[in-house]
Amino acid sequence: MAYHDVCVATTVDGKALQVILESPTSGGSFTQSHPWILAREEHMLARSRDRAMVVMFAASDTLEFSHWAPIKEIEVREYQGSTCESIVHFGELQEVGEIWRTLDSVFLKPSAEQLRREELEQVRPTRGALDAHHIHPYALIEAPPFLTVLDREPSEMP
Repeated sequence: MAYHDVCVATTVDGKALQVILESPTSGGSFTQSHPWILAREEHMLARSRDRAMVVMFAASDTLEFSHWAPIKEIEVREYQGSTCESIVHFGELQEVGEIWRTLDSVFLKPSAEQLRREELEQVRPTRGALDAHHIHPYALIEAPPFLTVLDREPSEMP
């Protein structure tokens, strides 16, 4: 499976995650009362490129990543007034490797201007590590390198 170069990182209650893990079906969904508008746009971009976009879950009590899953769909629902909610449907959960568990093991997605400057002016890439202030309700992050390894064909493995 080919993975998108941008992922979503979010927190989830440990008990809710345990229920999903014990479910006989693969995958699940969760709801947040925040509109995931940019995440939905990024997911649509990934799908248009025939790539899977991933969500990484950090337990809300420890703020460490425990699992990740491919996103199936992001619904953003707007209700009367200014109330919104997002429903994120995802595939089978995979455990996050030990070296990728801390929030600062991944980097926030840089702005389009920063990426353009790096390309045009050949300046050193500047990346900010994910932290507790940016993960809730969600953060757009650069895909962690372990997805790149999973993306390779078996014939490309060293």
